[in-house]
Amino acid sequence: MKSYKHFSGSHFAILPMLLVVLFLVSCSKKSPTEPELSSYPDHIIASIDVNWFPQDLAVLPNGNYVYVTNGNSNNISVIRTSDNTVIETITAGYTPWGIGVLPNGEFVYCVNLNNQNVYVIQTSDNSVVDTIQVSGWPADIAIHPMGQYAYITKTNENSVAVIQTSNNTIIDTILVGSDPWNIAILPNGDHFYVMNGNGNDVSVIRTSDNTVTSTVPVGDFPRGASALPNNEYVYVANFYDNNISIIRTSDNVVTGSVQVGSLPRDVAASPNGNYVYVTNYGDNSISVIQTSDNTVIDTIQNVPEPWRLAFHPNGNYVYVANLSKHTISVLGR
Repeated sequence: MKSYKHFSGSHFAILPMLLVVLFLVSCSKKSPTEPELSSYPDHIIASIDVNWFPQDLAVLPNGNYVYVTNGNSNNISVIRTSDNTVIETITAGYTPWGIGVLPNGEFVYCVNLNNQNVYVIQTSDNSVVDTIQVSGWPADIAIHPMGQYAYITKTNENSVAVIQTSNNTIIDTILVGSDPWNIAILPNGDHFYVMNGNGNDVSVIRTSDNTVTSTVPVGDFPRGASALPNNEYVYVANFYDNNISIIRTSDNVVTGSVQVGSLPRDVAASPNGNYVYVTNYGDNSISVIQTSDNTVIDTIQNVPEPWRLAFHPNGNYVYVANLSKHTISVLGR
């Protein structure tokens, strides 16, 4: 007669636990064909048709929409980020150039270069609710992180207009260097940095009293710039030197430079501060700089005529204006 081994209740209790462990192990194994996600956006996932010569773009703080100035079409494309679709086109002034958004997301400010004014657009219905006259060929805009001021570069007057957003009036004008174009403002709002293209330097302005506190020599024709979220460094694109100058904000000294691609036009820091992206207009690429050691860790190729760029607030996407291609490239992970 065959004998059978007796199993106690404790043995049966172990079986479900083993099954759970085996299930979790099997779920953790990736399929051989499943791609690994990069830690940063590293390839084009979409291309969005806009209008002629997209110059600049701004992402709303909630990440739901991107506003794009189309310089030669005299309008603004509104892109819904959930499906990368243009949902509306807003008539702007003559040659819309720089664009910025208030921290509360309620208003977008569009600089019209040849109209020499700024349109104020209400984002709830995308209507133009105000127009601010700004002389001197206004080009770029930066919004104070608290939202109370907008700063506009005036390229032909070598100055910056300060707009009080509560009533959309110009309350001050700051003299800077020669041919100012782009602005980078520190996230804490204490200072902003103005790229003086023909002066090959950067004006540093204290926002508490709108005073130039320093002038920093950089490379040949500085254009785009971006500050890290920790406020410690500003990265400046030197258009004709094909490199990036790194300004330490504690003493406004250039601590180093990074060689990138041809004709670097714009710079954007990732929301976590780990990366800085540079549009290389001359060779259709984007350089990715790792800020921990300021090395180029990736070059994203085949981005057609990249001009300006902006991160989505979640850091998973980058929107790139492709100048004469009339498109926006979306980079993803």
